[in-house]
Amino acid sequence: MRTFIPIGLNPLTTLPPKQKLLQTSAPTEKLQPAPQLKPQPVPQPKPQPVPQPKPQTQTQPQTQPGQPQAPLPQSGIVVHGSPDPKNCANGYEVVTLSDYQLDASSSYAEGDTEADKTQSRIDHMPSMGKVNNTKGRGAWCVDHAKALAKDRNQYLQLNLGTPTTIGMVETQGQYYYPNFVTKFSLNCSVDGVNWFGYGKILDGNYDSNSRVDNHLNPAISVSYVRFLPVESSTDDVCMRVAVFRCRAWADKWANATRKSKIEKAERKNRHDKPERHRKGLHEKY
Repeated sequence: MRTFIPIGLNPLTTLPPKQKLLQTSAPTEKLQPAPQLKPQPVPQPKPQPVPQPKPQTQTQPQTQPGQPQAPLPQSGIVVHGSPDPKNCANGYEVVTLSDYQLDASSSYAEGDTEADKTQSRIDHMPSMGKVNNTKGRGAWCVDHAKALAKDRNQYLQLNLGTPTTIGMVETQGQYYYPNFVTKFSLNCSVDGVNWFGYGKILDGNYDSNSRVDNHLNPAISVSYVRFLPVESSTDDVCMRVAVFRCRAWADKWANATRKSKIEKAERKNRHDKPERHRKGLHEKY
């Protein structure tokens, strides 16, 4: 059997022993411990806030025309214009009127029966049209049909009795309902037959109970005054009115001072006359 000797090797030399291959083990990766999962908190439902009752306020509820409302608080006086410096420099005093001194072109009278209509007419008659009145339905009101027809010839009339110098007029709306006149005019007369207009459209009210004053400059000397509604807040035309005359003296203290001076002068005259008489008698004797 032939032995093959690799080329380039001496046959007398011996082959080196076969090297043992080192068995290297692949580096083992250290296993990382599995991360511990933290327990997620279960979301709790948020407590819903308990609704608290709102505090009661005294705001006026919104009402529709023709529905009653609670009385509004008395508010301030709104003034338009300026006094007549010639006739009203000493201020005003209100003209006090009896019920029979108020008249009107028509009055509100609605109801299902004749008795209801009669009572309605009483509740809205002219005498209810005085400033600050709370009786009846709290104002004089125009007949409903005439108000719907926008009849501008409707009026509330005041009979002053004698010619009076009027320097200011005052208006209010209806006490129990949101009805008030926003614009009005005046007709005046001395004899109740011949009438003339004041010549201006005057500003009325912006709510039911505020009092609005309009100075008349120049003042007018009349016996009759008619208030003619021009514009209204609703289809029901209602108002309360008053008139003020120009005062002759500044105030009651001025009148009292003047009266005191007059009485003092009269007493002095009464006292001087007897003295002079006695002195004359004494000199005579």
